[in-house]
Order: sequence, then C-alpha cells, then structure tokens
Amino acid sequence: MFVRLLGPVIVEGEASALRPASGRARTLLALLASRHGHTVPDESLIERIWGANQPVDPMDALYTCAKRLRRSIRQVCDINPVQRRQDGYLLSKKAVTVDITCFRTGVQEARTATRTGQDHAALELLTPALELWRGTPLSEVPGHWAHMMRRTLCREYQQAQLLRAEIGLRLGHHAQLLPALWEVTSDFPGDETAAGLLMIALDQCGRQPEALCHYRRLRRWLADEIGVEPGPWLRHLHESLLCGASLIQQVPQPGSGESCADARV
Repeated sequence: MFVRLLGPVIVEGEASALRPASGRARTLLALLASRHGHTVPDESLIERIWGANQPVDPMDALYTCAKRLRRSIRQVCDINPVQRRQDGYLLSKKAVTVDITCFRTGVQEARTATRTGQDHAALELLTPALELWRGTPLSEVPGHWAHMMRRTLCREYQQAQLLRAEIGLRLGHHAQLLPALWEVTSDFPGDETAAGLLMIALDQCGRQPEALCHYRRLRRWLADEIGVEPGPWLRHLHESLLCGASLIQQVPQPGSGESCADARV
C-alpha cells in the first residue's frame, strides 16, 4: 500500500486508489503516515484531530475514526496497516510506503552523491523525489498541526528544488531550470539563494538585463520587508553582472562548506 501526503491524502493499492471520505479519517491517516512505523499516542491524535472541539467521549470517537479509516483502506487492499497499541496507533512500516519517506530519502541520497562529485547520479535520485509532489501537501487536512506540517514540507521542497538547481547549473542545464527557479522566487521572494541561482541561470541564458532586474526587485523587497541589504554573495553576483563577467563560477560547489547566501527568507 502506498500513502500519498504530498498533495491530496490518498491511499493506493495495487489496482485502485481512493481518498478517505471522512475528513477525520484523512487526518488520522496523515498523522500516522507522518510518523510512519512509530506509535502516535492517543492524546496527541485526539488533540490534533479535534483540537479545542473535543467530543464528549474522545477515546470512543478515536476508535470510531480508526474503524472508518480501516474500512476505507479495505476498499483498495486486503491488509490492515492501522494497528492498535497500548497507548496509541501506528501505521505498519512493513505493509506501507509513504511518499514523504521516499521524498526525504531521495533528497538525502542526492546530497550524499553530490558530496562525492556524482552530480549526474544525484540528479537521477532527486528528480523522482521531486515528482512525488502532487500539489499542496496534506490538502484538505485542517488544524494547526497540518498547517505547521505543510510549512515544514514546503520548506523541504524548496530546499530540494534549490539543490536540483545547483546541480543543474553545474551540469549546464540553465534553460531547463528557469521555470522552477521562477516558481521558488515567487513563493519565497526574500530567499537570497533562490535569487542568486536564478540570476546565474538567466546570465548563462544570455538574459543579463533580467538578472539585473531581479536583483533590483529583491533588493527592494529586502529593504521594504526586513530593512536590510542583500548579502555579500548576491552583491558579488550583481557587481560581476555590471562588469560583464560570467556568473557560472559562482555556483555553489558541493563539499565546500560555504553558504552561497545569507539564510534569509
């Protein structure tokens, strides 16, 4: 069984897939899948599913929610991966694969490959990991926990996109990277790493005026929103552009131990 959280919450069997009809069952599945293979205590489940609007008998409501989730899962596969433990529930690690786990494993393996100079291998690992994303993670899952989880996952997705951009720039894939870099800079307008990588990609595509324009746009955003100037890496990119120098040598190198920009978002 495959559980998707990087988009709508979906359960996939060998022949079919479904979205649990009950909103609370979807939330329970998301909670268990996010802690895949680990028991999530009853108290945490109740608090995150119902929040301040807890039912009269929270444990009975939780049992009912788990029953509905199991019933949904049986529509696509014969296994029962939602297991009861003494003080909570867990999603079986043997019977279930979760897209978040696959995504994080792929990204970590790609980072490891880049440190040993294997950029082509890293890209082959990173591409399918990023393709697991199907939209807004945990969509239609309400509550504070889901909101915070979405923020964490979106930040991880952004970092994975920037890793792919760094690798792609070193491999000469400048034009192919532009759509993703425009997307990241739109979603995170104050991220200096994303801005710098976009400037490099534009420069390598012969679009220096656009690179300079993006620097000015970022500088205004930082001044208006945070009250700071761009960091030294971005200022150096800007100066190089003004001098007509190529920016390709400014692509971050794996294992250098240097940050390509200040950690401002």
